[in-house]
Amino acid sequence: MGGFSPVTSKMVLSQNENDSRSFNSRAAALLTVPVGLLAIFYVLPTLNLVTSVTSLGSLLEHLTSATTWNVLWFTTWQATLSTILTFALGLPVTWALSVFRFRWHAAAQAVMVAPFVMPSVVVATAVRSVIPGDDDTGLLPILIAHCIFNIAVVVRVVGSRWNLIPRDLTHAAMSLGSRPLKTFSSVTAPLLRGSIAAAAALVFAFTFMSYGVVAILGGPSYRTVEVEIFTQAVTFGDVDEAVVLSVLQIIIVGILFAFAKGESSMAGRSAIGNGSPLRFHPHRQLIASFVAISCALMCAPFIVLVRRSFGRQGEFSLGGWRALWDGSLSTVGVEVPRALLNTAIFAVVCVAIAVPCAVVLATARDRMVRGTRHLELLTAGPVVTSGVILGFGAIITFDTSPINWRSSTWLIPVMHAVVALPLATRIITQALQSVSQGQRDAAATLGASPFRTWWTIDIGCSRRALRASAGVSAALSIGEFGATMFLSRQDTQTLPVVLAQLLGRPGDVVQAAGFAVSLIMVVFVAVVVSRA
Repeated sequence: MGGFSPVTSKMVLSQNENDSRSFNSRAAALLTVPVGLLAIFYVLPTLNLVTSVTSLGSLLEHLTSATTWNVLWFTTWQATLSTILTFALGLPVTWALSVFRFRWHAAAQAVMVAPFVMPSVVVATAVRSVIPGDDDTGLLPILIAHCIFNIAVVVRVVGSRWNLIPRDLTHAAMSLGSRPLKTFSSVTAPLLRGSIAAAAALVFAFTFMSYGVVAILGGPSYRTVEVEIFTQAVTFGDVDEAVVLSVLQIIIVGILFAFAKGESSMAGRSAIGNGSPLRFHPHRQLIASFVAISCALMCAPFIVLVRRSFGRQGEFSLGGWRALWDGSLSTVGVEVPRALLNTAIFAVVCVAIAVPCAVVLATARDRMVRGTRHLELLTAGPVVTSGVILGFGAIITFDTSPINWRSSTWLIPVMHAVVALPLATRIITQALQSVSQGQRDAAATLGASPFRTWWTIDIGCSRRALRASAGVSAALSIGEFGATMFLSRQDTQTLPVVLAQLLGRPGDVVQAAGFAVSLIMVVFVAVVVSRA
């Protein structure tokens, strides 16, 4: 008779189980690569940083120092004010994009989200290009840049939840005579409470950790914790003060991210959904005008940035662009062609390290390999630890034999990969979790080995996620500023470092060259993200 006998079926099932165990054991063995990467280049520098205070007396001295608490106080209240302003501007736009559908809906949402994938130094430079005269640094430019950068968090986190609210609930309330404001406060707001709290925690954390924006727009009078860490460690050589500030920031930001965990989804699905057609709303022209004005305000700094790269208002000059390539900027210690090449090479190396490690971590987590649950905390570590702290920890850790690597060129893209690994892992994990188990079982039934099944089904269905993780990793590497400022030397400068140096120098040509560099970074990131 045809078919498998019961004995044969048991043998096939037993063989499949043995092959699966063998595949999982190999996946567990490969975990040593990403775990080793995080252990050496994240855990070791961070622990060394936390334990590097010279004495208990020095620790208490800095903890009770007025300088420490003044910096911490400014960082806290500017982050609070930035969060309030971001929500004041972002919630109305989120409402319009979540509740209504219109012809250019996707384009409007892309405009609101796009600044978040741009390097923070580019957003800061764009804001600086808009503000005329000598008022281009200070508290107001910082707040404007933070709002532009973080409105995407409100649109994605709150908008994704808002879009899932059944329209029947609000329609029922309004049919019973409830006014729009009452409907929002009694029906919509309670359902959004969790996502709003999570988005607020994320915005506060991002603005609390702000380095690139404050370094470019803060001037000498405004210093956040991140800027003060760099200043104390590099300019004044006060390692203890920098360590104390680093520890305080790790604790505060860690609490904020723990609070926001589970509610946010910056790498999740788009907030575009099944909103009501705007053309049927009685105030459709007013709403459309509001969205159009909001998009125009978001784009305005970047449009002015293009103009400023060709000289000040009232004049047109290619001097800034020519200075990038004719070597005239070498007098201020800047070589743009080398920085551009370094940035591209570091981004490629970052992707080559981060994406394979993310695939291993995501596969092990999806297959529930033993011990992977405990790796989630380790993988999330770089998210709550800023690039400044990672760079500071690296220079005080990798400065003695046999790990005297602080001046090694390869250390920069490796640290970039550590920063990019959590996001790359999350993107690929979400893709693997969406793969149907039935497809895997069918492949195994047809005789495919566990590796062939994984390669054909899991990786085959995750190609878009792999491209997205590569794009995100490259974009993070291109814009990484905090760690690179500590680790770069004259011959390893990247575009963000060059940009900060140019904007810190006087002279119309030098300033125009800085704006031109920021435009190069915009194009660089846009190409990378669009290709992903």
